[in-house]
Formats: sequence, structure tokens, C-alpha cells
Amino acid sequence: MKTFAKPLAALALTLAVAATLPAARADTTPPPSSAPSAAAPATPATPAPAFPQTDRLPGIDLAEGISQITGTAISPLLGVSTVGAWKYFNTPAQSRHHLPWFCHPYAWGFGFCILSLCFIKDLLGPGTPALIKKPLDMAETFEDKVSALVATAGFVPYIASQMAETLSSIEPTTGAIAHSGMHLATAMPIASLNGTAALILVPLSMVSFLVVWMTAHGINVLISLCPFVWLDGFMKLGKLILLSLIPIAYAIAPWLGAAICIAILVAATILVRPSFRLTMFGTIVAGDIIFPWFRKNAARPATPHAFIAHRSTGLPIRTCGRIHRSDTGDLVFSHRPWLVMPAKTTTLPGDRHALVKGLLFPSLLHTPDSGDTTRLVMLAPRYRSHVDEIAEHCIITDIRENTIIRGFNAAKAWFAEVFQPSRNRIAR
Repeated sequence: MKTFAKPLAALALTLAVAATLPAARADTTPPPSSAPSAAAPATPATPAPAFPQTDRLPGIDLAEGISQITGTAISPLLGVSTVGAWKYFNTPAQSRHHLPWFCHPYAWGFGFCILSLCFIKDLLGPGTPALIKKPLDMAETFEDKVSALVATAGFVPYIASQMAETLSSIEPTTGAIAHSGMHLATAMPIASLNGTAALILVPLSMVSFLVVWMTAHGINVLISLCPFVWLDGFMKLGKLILLSLIPIAYAIAPWLGAAICIAILVAATILVRPSFRLTMFGTIVAGDIIFPWFRKNAARPATPHAFIAHRSTGLPIRTCGRIHRSDTGDLVFSHRPWLVMPAKTTTLPGDRHALVKGLLFPSLLHTPDSGDTTRLVMLAPRYRSHVDEIAEHCIITDIRENTIIRGFNAAKAWFAEVFQPSRNRIAR
């Protein structure tokens, strides 16, 4: 993860800066001529704005931008492709070359092709074996992450900067506001900031986009990890209803669409912390299953990746970190909140622990003298073949097999005992 962090950050920064810059002019101004010309000089072509210049209230443009950003956050690839195609077909042919990159037919056409493959996968889902469908669902979560990265860097800054430009370019007493006798600065205070509006709207829109996307992406992670096909369908249906609610509400009334988007943002802000932990868990599990040959080489048995599985540790469920033995001999769990905050160390409860070779991933159990056994942490799937090394580094002597694996081994031993060749057979 650290290997790709700097290149991805540089790519995101480059796209963000490029998205806020005006589009390059397709035509150039002819060189000045000494001969007088009777014809009036041609006006240079300007980039097509994201919102048409009309006499409607600036709040409508703001509501449209909020709806586009929020809807795209729920499904980045679908949102960027739909907005790009809509702007392309609603722009005059002579001005389409001034549209941003996501409005190009190759961009939204490629997005719709990927969405069609995802739709076919979901359509065939009930009849597809889980061993085939679940890896495809996990691959779709990575597509969602890449789409969100591109949208955050190259789509959201453009929409936000166009919103700020539209508000700042309107005269204080023109259009519909002039008829009501109101000043634009009174009705929309951010419009009085002029060029500073973009400095506020762009980062604010990017943060809002990431918060909503993180919560919506948690649904994708649950779908990829859920073993029940019928439950997958309910979660996908709920996400589709939520996504459809925004354009329907905006078509009824722009302020209603903006109000629903704000309500979604508030709910996403409340759920962003558990959604972040779920995203980290799903990303590591999906990566270990889809790319096992790569992740096994990245395994560190001395300090294995782990996730909190019980609240008795004092940490939230699915907190990502590492376990190891401290200098005092305690088994501890170390993690960084939000991956960038200072490291914290928590001592795991109990002094008797056991490692279980799970069917999908190993687990660390707390085995008290009396009472039920508690699963404290879950290890990443990449450590399924490193349980003995982890036990050696963490000084754990109790190593167990999973219940299903124990049953399978018992059945195999029974068959071997029943159908073994007779020892009294006379050799020829």
C-alpha cells in the first residue's frame, strides 16, 4: 500500500489541478493585419459552462451541482458517465470540444461498457456459483475505489469550480433576484466572495464527496462479503433506490433534491467511521483473495495484520492494526487511527491465547480457565499458511484447526481406516 501511495497522490493532485483550469481553446486569434477590415473581429470561443447562463435563481445551479456530486459519490462510475453523456448531448455540436474530459464519448462510453459487465454479472448472480461470483463482487469493489479516486480528482473539482464561477459571475441585482428587490449577497452569501468561492467550494465538495462515497462503498463491501445471494439483492436494491431518489427529487423541485442530498451527507457523516473500518477490512480481505500470490509475499508473520473482533479489547469492531509481543511479554494490538494519526497500542485481554486456522482467515482466541472462548482478533487471509510462524513470534503454543476442517480431517481418517487394504493379505 505504501509503495503506491505517493504515485496515486501525485496523480490525484495533477488531475485536481487540471480539472480547475479552463479548457484549452480550439481556435487561435489570427495575427494582426495592417489592412483595415470591414468585418467585425470574431469573438474567441470560450469553454462551455457546466451550467447554462439563464435567469433562474443561482440556488438552482447550486442545487444541481450538489445533486450531481452526491449522486456520483454513491456510484462514481455511473455518476461520472451519466453526467458526461448528459452534458455531451445537451451541448451544441460546435461547442462540444470545449467540454471537460468526462464528457468525451470515449470516457463515458468506456464507463457504460464496464457498467454493462457489472449488470450482466448481477443479472446472472442467482445462478452463478459463489466461488465465481464473490471474487467478481470483490473485483467490483476495486473498480469502485478507482472510479472514486478519478472522480475526486477530475470530476468534483470541475463541478465545484463551475458552481463557484456561476455564482460569482451573476450581477448583484439581475435576473429573477432583481424582481424581488433582493441582493445576491443576501440571498447567496457565498456569491459575494467572487474568486474566493472556488477556494471554499472545491475542497468542501471533495470532502463531502469522500464522506458520502465511503458510506456507500461500505454497502459494496458488505455485498462482496455476504454469503447469501438473496441478501445481496436486497442491498443492491436499497442502493439503487437511494441513487434514484436524488434525480427524482430534483425533477420535482431543485430545493427538494438539495435537501435530500444534505440529509444523505448528514447520515454519511455519522456512519463514516464504521464505514471506513469496513472498507479497510474488505479491501485487505478482497486483495488477499483476488491476488494471493502477491499478498503472500507481503506477509509479515512477526507483526501480522489483524482486525478487532470483540469489544472486550476496548476498540471498535474491525479496527485494522497489527499484533505482536511487547517488551513486557504482553500480547498487544497496535494501530493508527485513520491510518495517519499517531500509533496507539492496546494490550489484549487475557493471558491464555490460541490460534485457529480458519477456513478463510486465522483467528486469535482468548481461552480462559472458565467461561466461553472469545475470538479477539481476525488475521488477514494471507496468513492462513503462516500460523506456525505467527505462533512462534507471539509465543502461542495452542494451535487449533477450524471446526469444518477438523470434521473434514476426521471423515478422511475414517475413510482411510475403513477402506485400507487388509494386512493379512498374502503377498504373491
